[in-house]
Amino acid sequence: MKDIAVEKNKDKNSEDAKGESLKPKRWDESLEKPPLDYSEIFDEDAGQVPGISIWEIENFLPNQIDEVAHGKFYEGDCYIVLKTSLDEAGGLIWAIYFWIGEKATLDKRACAAIHAVNLRNFLGAQCRTIREEQGDESDEFLMLFDSEITYIEGGRTSSGFYTVEDTPAISRLYRVHAAGASVHLEPVAVIPESLDPGYVFMLDVGTRIFMWYGKNAKNTLKSKSRLMAEKINKNERKNKAEIIMETMGMETEEFWEAIGGGPVEVEEHVDPNFVPVTPRLYQVRLGMGYLELPQ
Repeated sequence: MKDIAVEKNKDKNSEDAKGESLKPKRWDESLEKPPLDYSEIFDEDAGQVPGISIWEIENFLPNQIDEVAHGKFYEGDCYIVLKTSLDEAGGLIWAIYFWIGEKATLDKRACAAIHAVNLRNFLGAQCRTIREEQGDESDEFLMLFDSEITYIEGGRTSSGFYTVEDTPAISRLYRVHAAGASVHLEPVAVIPESLDPGYVFMLDVGTRIFMWYGKNAKNTLKSKSRLMAEKINKNERKNKAEIIMETMGMETEEFWEAIGGGPVEVEEHVDPNFVPVTPRLYQVRLGMGYLELPQ
């Protein structure tokens, strides 16, 4: 009877083990954690001496700062703060904070949190990482420093993202010619002497588009020019430019300042037989050992 009971227990245990193997795994248990060499991020002696260590986030990575800069935080930056101390047995214990400036970019905020966890893994610490935000720091965090912390306007480190800077607007002056149902914009020098009473001129200075109407310009040319200016404003300026109408003899000081000169006597000087050059589009491709330019 004892042998039969033993056999039954063996069968039961094998069935239980088989059932455990058939249970679906959690999604995160099936993921392989890639090995990460934390020594490429933090120095070997990080957290090995009691005291305070601080890193600033620059181009996605932590960069340790000098002790003289401790307690001085830029509003546009993020920091990792490590407190190293000894327990009663003489072993090292750590407290890890990451500080977020109110004007910090998204990449700095994310990297501060990520590298705070990386620092904890690097040290093998059991503590949790603590988030501190500018103006709402905990008393525990403030007590890390001998004096009150200081906020510095701006950011010291660069963002890891590409930044898009507004390019300075270049002033351009166009003489408007009729071209079927549309118009042709003939570029001319940005000087008052380029104006002619028989035409409409478009002065583009980026945030403002001046439409100058000569006294002898046709009404159809004026209306088509206005539509062209509105199209440029919509497609190229996202409707942020201001379209300003200027009539010959009643120009504003703003217009003369934009064109680069004071009021002048506008005279006819454009050849009445002038024909705008028809634009041509070429496709560049590689032929048999040479470049082809089919029109």
